[in-house]
This record gives sequence, structure tokens and C-alpha cells, in this order.
Amino acid sequence: MVELNKIKGLKPKLRVTRTHLYVLASIRAFWPFILLISLFAAIALFGVLDGTSADMAAGTTLLFLLASALLVWRGAQRFEHPPELLARNSLDRSSELRPISSLTDRPVEATPDGQILWTAHTLRLKEAAERLPVPWFASVWRTLDPYYLRAALPALLFAGFVFAGTDAPGRLLRALTPDYGALLGAEDVRIEAWITPPQHTRRAPLFLQVGDLDKVRVPAGSEVTVRAQARSAPRLILRSAEMRRQLRFEATPDGAYEIKANITEDTDLSVNWWGERAVWGILASPDNLPVAEFVEVPTTTTNDETAFAWKISDDYGVTRLELALRLVEPHPAAPDEERRVSIELPGVLVKEGQEDAVLDMTRHAWAGLNVEARLVATDGSGSEGHSAPHEFTL
Repeated sequence: MVELNKIKGLKPKLRVTRTHLYVLASIRAFWPFILLISLFAAIALFGVLDGTSADMAAGTTLLFLLASALLVWRGAQRFEHPPELLARNSLDRSSELRPISSLTDRPVEATPDGQILWTAHTLRLKEAAERLPVPWFASVWRTLDPYYLRAALPALLFAGFVFAGTDAPGRLLRALTPDYGALLGAEDVRIEAWITPPQHTRRAPLFLQVGDLDKVRVPAGSEVTVRAQARSAPRLILRSAEMRRQLRFEATPDGAYEIKANITEDTDLSVNWWGERAVWGILASPDNLPVAEFVEVPTTTTNDETAFAWKISDDYGVTRLELALRLVEPHPAAPDEERRVSIELPGVLVKEGQEDAVLDMTRHAWAGLNVEARLVATDGSGSEGHSAPHEFTL
């Protein structure tokens, strides 16, 4: 008996033959599923689903997924793994000599003349086995697929890809990920949103338009309010570089849902109700510290008053300006003590200003002492900006 593994090229041919048998077994078991996904892909590529309503597209995809799951389950029940013996017999039948099965035979009677004949016969069979062609199972394919769907379906899909052009991936993706919320009434959801800047900025509220993809710039600390008319509470998702938060809307007395959130950094907002219903990009402009500086350092006038010139600026306006004093040689009982003297401003909110100041400090508790003075400007949010220090005798 000749070892089949030693026959040149036989092992790869057996492997290819078994692969063909696996393809046939898969087609027998899963042909309804293959037909379904091919037709669904063709419908998507030709833009049929894009041209239907959202609920129709979602319903079609949902039915497709349910049917696909059922057909895959049934196909798995029908699938039969082709045994290795079947691959060997199929390859063996490619020759009338049946070399593979014949090589496993043994001579009935071992005689010298018979041995010579058997050796010659074995060599002939080995040569035939090396020349065996891989079977393509044409007759099986004709029985299994008499309408040549194996050629028609690829041709249909190729035509769909040509028709869709560069939008082919997008059409397939939209077909597989439709708006399932449309089946639950998502088209009736109404959303409105607005941003209220901090009060000290004196800016008017800004209304956000659903579907507007342009990013909106607002002052940091602004409050966004989102209001929705829906069958149940939506969710507000906030994404930034530092965090991701998910908040649920609260019901209002008039039957709507509403939520508020503070914007302290660049944030993407999205409203989700069985899918994303609205999205906005918010850019938060930081509230810069007020700027205060001495234009002229404090000096003492002939009337013993303290005179100096100041300059301030702020993006939203300075609400208070003070002269902060510390003793150069602090008292041991209060080394960090600071006293402030208010400086009159020319208005309620000063975005930019420069003036002279004359203060009567003769009755101040530190009069006659060496002090370190700084200008302190405060904006509407309570943020303070300090000038460079200057030492002088009060």
C-alpha cells in the first residue's frame, strides 16, 4: 500500500477539493440568506432606501435584520461539514483509474511475477494520481443553481456599485444604520435651545438652530437651556476634552422636558431620543482677568495727598477698582494684613479707562509708614487683576 502523502501535489489538491465542498455545503445551507443580503445591498446601492421615508427605511432594515437572523439560524441547522473521505473520493473520480482508492489495494498473492506487475501497476497509479485535476462540481452547481444566480447576483451588485459611485459606502452605511426612532415617533420630537451668557457680560441670549453645524462661540460660564417636546425624557450628552456627561431631561408643568447645563469649556452637545436628534458645537471663550496698571506711580502732593494715574481694561468691564496696601515691615501679629481703598470709576462697567486719582490718606491707620501698593481691578464675575507693586511712604 502506497502512502498518499508521498504522492507529489496530492495533498494540496485534496485541500482545494475540500474547500470546494465547503462552498457547496455553505451554499446549500445559506442560499436564502445570501439571496436576501444581496437583494438588500442592491436596493441600498440603487438609492431606494434613501428615497423612502425615515420610518419606511427603518422598518425595512429591521425586517431585514430579523429575517437574516432567522435564515442564519436555519442555515446553521442545515449545514453539514463535508468529511475528508468525500473530498478524497471526489478527487479520485476525476480519473477512470480511480488512482487514490486503487493505491490503497494490496495484491492477493505475492509471487515474483505478480510483484513485478504490481510494481508497474503502482507506478502507473502514482503518475495518474499526480495528474488528477481538481473537480469543479459543474453538474452539482447546475442542479443547485439552475437559474445561474451565482452570476446574476454579483452582476447586480457590481451594477449597484457603479450606479452609486463614490456614495456606495455611505448608502450601505445608511441602510444598515437607519433612524429607528422614526418607528417610535421621532419625527414629532420638537427641540429648541438657547444659551444665556453670564450676567456680567451684558450679552443677549443666543438661540441655537437645530441642524446648524457651525460652532457657536460664547463666554465661558454661559448656561445652555434645551427644551424638548417628546413622548419621554430625552438625554443630553456633553462631550469635551476632559469629560463626557449624560444628563436626563426633567419634566415641566406644561408637559415638555427641559434641562440646563453650564458651559465652562469647548463642548459638543447632543440631544438623544432613540438616536441623535440635535447636535451643536460650543466654543467657550475664557473670561480674561482684568488688567490694572500704574501709569504714574503714587507720590505725595504738597497737601499730603496721594496722587497717581491708573489704567484699566477688561473684556466685559471692570466694576470695582481699589488700591491694595500692605506694610513693607508687617506687624508680627498680622503679617498678611491688607487694607484696600476704593477708587472712583467713571462708570458702572469700564471696559477701558485711564484717569488720575488723588486720595486723602492722612487719616489712614498706616499714614507715615512705608507701604507696598497694588491696583486691584475686579470684573463682574468677581475675578481680580493686580498691577505691579510699588513702595512709597503713605
